[in-house]
Amino acid sequence: MTRNQCLTDEQRGKLDRKFDEIKRRLRDGPLEFQETMRNLQDCVIESELPDIDIFETYTVALLPSQKISIAQLVTDGLYDEFDPRILHSGYCRENNFVRQAEVRTATLIRIYLPASKNRVIQSLMRKGLRPLSAREFLCFGKSNPNILSTGLPIVGVGGAWRLSHDYPEEYLYLEGSQNKRMLKLKPEPENGWLTDHVFIGFPIKIEPPMYSSL
Repeated sequence: MTRNQCLTDEQRGKLDRKFDEIKRRLRDGPLEFQETMRNLQDCVIESELPDIDIFETYTVALLPSQKISIAQLVTDGLYDEFDPRILHSGYCRENNFVRQAEVRTATLIRIYLPASKNRVIQSLMRKGLRPLSAREFLCFGKSNPNILSTGLPIVGVGGAWRLSHDYPEEYLYLEGSQNKRMLKLKPEPENGWLTDHVFIGFPIKIEPPMYSSL
């Protein structure tokens, strides 16, 4: 794992204090969405921060789809808790079939404005990345058992579960702490993901794979 910090400690501290203030105001009473958006945009502008920060990079061992099921990937991830619905892969809208065992580098990004799924994908593309599929995300969790040193929930928007047409699409979340790992399914928030989440992608331009014997 490597970490590429684009922000100084002073910038991060200033931004975190602004976010804490906005969260407090949301807890204390109703706050209009447009006002919240303006406050968050002001945070970025006042702090002179980039709207996207490359947070960390990790190595991921991809396993061929025909050799391992989604259910087995969940089991092998050694999560302390996981949503049992994830095991029902028939509800998963998979978008990337893994054909061969290989090792790739995944990048986490943090977006400093409320982000819809489309904004997340656009932000990843601006960094030359694409979202991980559900299977790739689970390989990522399996490959990195100590992943939550970031302290921020990691969201995978490249593969979604949908139990029926009456339910919204739900996405994989990896969250918790260094002492507890949880794998969850959650829908996209109505007003987008806030800045206390990070998102994961692989390079769009295929990097030379480091082949694995798995």
